[in-house]
Amino acid sequence: MKLKRMMPVATAHGGPSAPTIRDPVWKKIEVEYEKKLSCEVREKIVAATKDYISWASLELSAPPSAEYEVLAELLIKHSEDLLSTLQRLSGRDDATRWLKSEIEAKLDPQGAPERKILQVLSECVDGCSKATQLVLYRIQNADPFKSGGAWRSWVCAITKALDDEKLPHQIRKDGLGRSPMVVMVRLLQCKLPEKFRRHDHSDSALANAISLAQRPLKRNRAQRKAAA
Repeated sequence: MKLKRMMPVATAHGGPSAPTIRDPVWKKIEVEYEKKLSCEVREKIVAATKDYISWASLELSAPPSAEYEVLAELLIKHSEDLLSTLQRLSGRDDATRWLKSEIEAKLDPQGAPERKILQVLSECVDGCSKATQLVLYRIQNADPFKSGGAWRSWVCAITKALDDEKLPHQIRKDGLGRSPMVVMVRLLQCKLPEKFRRHDHSDSALANAISLAQRPLKRNRAQRKAAA
Protein backbone atom coordinates (compact mmCIF):
# COMPACT_ATOMS: atom_id res chain seq x y z
CA MET A 1 0.00 0.00 0.00
CA LYS A 2 1.39 3.40 -1.01
CA LEU A 3 1.97 5.66 1.97
CA LYS A 4 0.30 9.07 1.95
CA ARG A 5 2.74 11.94 2.32
CA MET A 6 1.76 14.56 4.88
CA MET A 7 3.41 17.89 5.55
CA PRO A 8 5.40 17.99 8.82
CA VAL A 9 3.88 21.30 9.92
CA ALA A 10 0.73 20.17 11.69
CA THR A 11 -0.23 21.40 15.13
CA ALA A 12 -2.18 19.13 17.44
CA HIS A 13 -4.62 21.13 19.57
CA GLY A 14 -5.82 19.45 22.72
CA GLY A 15 -4.70 15.98 21.68
CA PRO A 16 -5.46 13.07 24.00
CA SER A 17 -2.95 12.00 26.59
CA ALA A 18 -1.63 8.46 26.68
CA PRO A 19 -3.90 6.15 28.69
CA THR A 20 -2.78 4.92 32.08
CA ILE A 21 -1.81 1.25 32.04
CA ARG A 22 -2.67 0.04 35.53
CA ASP A 23 -1.38 -3.03 37.29
CA PRO A 24 -4.36 -5.29 36.43
CA VAL A 25 -3.77 -4.52 32.76
CA TRP A 26 -0.08 -5.37 33.06
CA LYS A 27 -0.99 -8.64 34.76
CA LYS A 28 -3.34 -9.52 31.91
CA ILE A 29 -0.61 -8.67 29.40
CA GLU A 30 1.89 -10.84 31.28
CA VAL A 31 -0.55 -13.77 31.40
CA GLU A 32 -1.19 -13.71 27.66
CA TYR A 33 2.36 -12.71 26.78
CA GLU A 34 3.54 -15.54 29.07
CA LYS A 35 6.46 -13.52 30.42
CA LYS A 36 7.04 -11.22 33.39
CA LEU A 37 7.78 -7.60 32.54
CA SER A 38 10.19 -5.67 34.72
CA CYS A 39 9.41 -2.16 35.87
CA GLU A 40 12.03 -0.88 33.44
CA VAL A 41 10.37 -2.58 30.48
CA ARG A 42 6.97 -1.29 31.55
CA GLU A 43 8.32 2.26 31.82
CA LYS A 44 9.86 2.05 28.34
CA ILE A 45 6.58 0.81 26.87
CA VAL A 46 4.63 3.58 28.61
CA ALA A 47 7.11 6.20 27.33
CA ALA A 48 6.89 4.78 23.81
CA THR A 49 3.10 4.89 23.98
CA LYS A 50 3.12 8.53 25.10
CA ASP A 51 5.38 9.39 22.18
CA TYR A 52 3.11 7.47 19.83
CA ILE A 53 -0.01 9.35 20.94
CA SER A 54 1.81 12.66 20.51
CA TRP A 55 3.17 11.93 17.03
CA ALA A 56 0.02 10.17 15.84
CA SER A 57 -2.03 13.23 16.83
CA LEU A 58 0.19 15.36 14.62
CA GLU A 59 0.05 12.78 11.86
CA LEU A 60 -3.75 12.73 11.91
CA SER A 61 -3.99 16.52 11.68
CA ALA A 62 -1.25 17.04 9.08
CA PRO A 63 -2.57 18.19 5.70
CA PRO A 64 -1.53 16.28 2.56
CA SER A 65 1.61 17.68 0.96
CA ALA A 66 -0.29 17.76 -2.35
CA GLU A 67 -2.29 20.74 -1.05
CA TYR A 68 0.93 22.71 -0.54
CA GLU A 69 2.29 21.69 -3.93
CA VAL A 70 -0.85 22.83 -5.76
CA LEU A 71 -0.80 26.23 -4.04
CA ALA A 72 2.93 26.75 -4.69
CA GLU A 73 2.60 25.73 -8.36
CA LEU A 74 -0.35 28.11 -8.76
CA LEU A 75 1.64 30.99 -7.28
CA ILE A 76 4.59 30.26 -9.57
CA LYS A 77 2.34 30.19 -12.64
CA HIS A 78 0.59 33.46 -11.81
CA SER A 79 3.90 35.13 -10.93
CA GLU A 80 5.41 34.10 -14.26
CA ASP A 81 2.29 35.22 -16.15
CA LEU A 82 2.38 38.63 -14.45
CA LEU A 83 6.13 38.95 -15.06
CA SER A 84 5.63 38.20 -18.75
CA THR A 85 2.90 40.85 -18.95
CA LEU A 86 5.00 43.45 -17.16
CA GLN A 87 7.92 42.77 -19.48
CA ARG A 88 5.72 43.66 -22.43
CA LEU A 89 5.56 47.20 -21.06
CA SER A 90 9.22 47.64 -21.98
CA GLY A 91 8.23 48.12 -25.62
CA ARG A 92 9.11 51.36 -27.42
CA ASP A 93 5.91 51.90 -29.39
CA ASP A 94 3.74 54.87 -28.51
CA ALA A 95 0.85 52.81 -27.10
CA THR A 96 3.08 50.84 -24.72
CA ARG A 97 5.01 53.92 -23.59
CA TRP A 98 1.76 55.81 -22.92
CA LEU A 99 0.24 52.87 -21.01
CA LYS A 100 3.39 52.44 -18.94
CA SER A 101 3.48 56.17 -18.16
CA GLU A 102 -0.15 56.20 -17.04
CA ILE A 103 0.24 53.13 -14.85
CA GLU A 104 3.35 54.53 -13.18
CA ALA A 105 1.56 57.84 -12.59
CA LYS A 106 -1.24 56.00 -10.77
CA LEU A 107 1.20 53.86 -8.80
CA ASP A 108 3.40 56.83 -7.93
CA PRO A 109 1.33 60.05 -7.87
CA GLN A 110 4.36 62.09 -6.79
CA GLY A 111 5.89 61.37 -10.15
CA ALA A 112 9.45 60.45 -9.27
CA PRO A 113 10.66 58.78 -12.50
CA GLU A 114 13.94 57.68 -10.99
CA ARG A 115 12.05 55.19 -8.84
CA LYS A 116 11.08 53.10 -11.91
CA ILE A 117 8.25 51.55 -9.96
CA LEU A 118 7.22 49.04 -12.65
CA GLN A 119 10.79 47.77 -12.86
CA VAL A 120 10.83 47.28 -9.10
CA LEU A 121 7.48 45.48 -9.33
CA SER A 122 8.86 43.18 -12.05
CA GLU A 123 11.88 42.36 -9.90
CA CYS A 124 9.64 41.58 -6.92
CA VAL A 125 7.40 39.31 -8.98
CA ASP A 126 10.44 37.53 -10.45
CA GLY A 127 11.86 37.13 -6.94
CA CYS A 128 8.54 35.74 -5.68
CA SER A 129 8.50 33.16 -8.48
CA LYS A 130 12.05 32.01 -7.78
CA ALA A 131 11.50 31.90 -4.01
CA THR A 132 8.33 29.84 -4.46
CA GLN A 133 10.20 27.41 -6.71
CA LEU A 134 12.69 26.85 -3.88
CA VAL A 135 9.82 26.33 -1.43
CA LEU A 136 8.18 23.87 -3.83
CA TYR A 137 11.43 21.91 -4.02
CA ARG A 138 11.51 21.81 -0.21
CA ILE A 139 7.91 20.57 -0.09
CA GLN A 140 8.63 17.82 -2.59
CA ASN A 141 11.80 16.72 -0.80
CA ALA A 142 10.84 17.27 2.83
CA ASP A 143 10.90 14.40 5.29
CA PRO A 144 7.13 14.21 5.70
CA PHE A 145 4.75 12.60 8.08
CA LYS A 146 3.57 9.39 6.46
CA SER A 147 0.31 7.75 7.36
CA GLY A 148 1.14 4.99 9.86
CA GLY A 149 4.69 6.18 10.48
CA ALA A 150 4.04 6.95 14.14
CA TRP A 151 2.55 3.49 14.67
CA ARG A 152 5.55 1.78 13.10
CA SER A 153 7.90 3.81 15.30
CA TRP A 154 5.85 2.77 18.34
CA VAL A 155 6.17 -0.89 17.40
CA CYS A 156 9.93 -0.48 16.94
CA ALA A 157 10.26 1.18 20.35
CA ILE A 158 8.34 -1.68 22.03
CA THR A 159 10.42 -4.23 20.12
CA LYS A 160 13.65 -2.60 21.29
CA ALA A 161 12.44 -2.48 24.91
CA LEU A 162 11.70 -6.22 24.78
CA ASP A 163 14.88 -7.06 22.91
CA ASP A 164 17.00 -5.23 25.50
CA GLU A 165 15.62 -7.62 28.14
CA LYS A 166 15.92 -10.70 25.88
CA LEU A 167 12.13 -11.02 25.81
CA PRO A 168 10.32 -12.51 22.79
CA HIS A 169 9.41 -10.07 20.05
CA GLN A 170 9.69 -12.15 16.89
CA ILE A 171 6.70 -12.75 14.65
CA ARG A 172 5.77 -16.34 13.90
CA LYS A 173 5.23 -17.10 10.23
CA ASP A 174 4.65 -20.85 10.49
CA GLY A 175 0.98 -20.51 11.36
CA LEU A 176 1.37 -22.83 14.36
CA GLY A 177 0.56 -20.34 17.08
CA ARG A 178 0.26 -16.73 18.11
CA SER A 179 3.34 -14.57 18.42
CA PRO A 180 3.83 -13.09 21.90
CA MET A 181 4.59 -9.72 20.25
CA VAL A 182 1.19 -9.74 18.54
CA VAL A 183 -0.47 -10.43 21.89
CA MET A 184 1.47 -7.57 23.47
CA VAL A 185 0.55 -4.99 20.81
CA ARG A 186 -3.07 -6.14 20.61
CA LEU A 187 -3.59 -5.73 24.36
CA LEU A 188 -1.83 -2.37 24.43
CA GLN A 189 -3.93 -1.12 21.53
CA CYS A 190 -7.09 -2.02 23.42
CA LYS A 191 -6.15 0.74 25.88
CA LEU A 192 -5.78 3.35 23.13
CA PRO A 193 -8.54 5.56 21.70
CA GLU A 194 -9.98 3.85 18.63
CA LYS A 195 -8.51 6.33 16.14
CA PHE A 196 -4.98 5.32 17.21
CA ARG A 197 -5.51 1.58 16.72
CA ARG A 198 -4.19 0.07 13.52
CA HIS A 199 -4.40 -3.36 11.87
CA ASP A 200 -6.56 -4.61 14.74
CA HIS A 201 -9.20 -6.43 12.66
CA SER A 202 -7.28 -9.71 13.00
CA ASP A 203 -4.16 -11.15 14.62
CA SER A 204 -2.91 -12.10 11.15
CA ALA A 205 -3.15 -8.51 9.90
CA LEU A 206 -1.49 -7.24 13.07
CA ALA A 207 1.31 -9.80 12.75
CA ASN A 208 2.04 -8.74 9.16
CA ALA A 209 2.03 -5.05 10.09
CA ILE A 210 4.37 -5.61 13.06
CA SER A 211 6.73 -7.65 10.88
CA LEU A 212 6.92 -4.80 8.34
CA ALA A 213 7.46 -2.24 11.11
CA GLN A 214 10.35 -4.28 12.52
CA ARG A 215 12.24 -4.48 9.22
CA PRO A 216 14.46 -1.42 9.88
CA LEU A 217 15.54 -2.95 13.21
CA LYS A 218 16.35 -6.24 11.52
CA ARG A 219 18.38 -4.46 8.82
CA ASN A 220 20.32 -2.49 11.41
CA ARG A 221 21.03 -5.64 13.41
CA ALA A 222 22.26 -7.43 10.27
CA GLN A 223 24.49 -4.49 9.34
CA ARG A 224 26.04 -4.39 12.82
CA LYS A 225 26.77 -8.12 12.66
CA ALA A 226 28.34 -7.75 9.23
CA ALA A 227 30.52 -4.89 10.43
CA ALA A 228 31.65 -6.74 13.58
